[in-house]
Amino acid sequence: MVKRVTACVFEMGSSRPSSSGGCDERKRALLWGLMESSFAWASIYFLLAILVRIYFVITHPSFDNIFSVRGVPYSDGQHWTTAAIEFARGHGLGNVYRPGFSVLLALFYVWTGWSFSLISGLNVMIGALSAVFIYLIGEAALNR
Repeated sequence: MVKRVTACVFEMGSSRPSSSGGCDERKRALLWGLMESSFAWASIYFLLAILVRIYFVITHPSFDNIFSVRGVPYSDGQHWTTAAIEFARGHGLGNVYRPGFSVLLALFYVWTGWSFSLISGLNVMIGALSAVFIYLIGEAALNR
């Protein structure tokens, strides 16, 4: 048994298909389906968020998440990184008051070693995923 497949063929200079197989309606229905899909919108927000973060990482290569207040280095990132390095070496976390990110970093440091590019990559992914979660929470809260 041969199944008939109809293709939408456009003539030169025409915006309508030459066959009368209802291609416009199918395309419209597919587009509507994508526009109403939570997964499609979440994917779009993820791509936009990750592109913005990658742009920042590329345009600020010397940004190391370590800030100074009145000339004295201060940063949670420095504290978490130090705790992650010590944890990966097997010395424990020490006095970390929020150990989640340090443990995540330590899991990667065990296999790859310590690097700022790894920290930047993880921050890019976590930030982009947070944009998706905010969208999904907003969609659920507003019943859309």
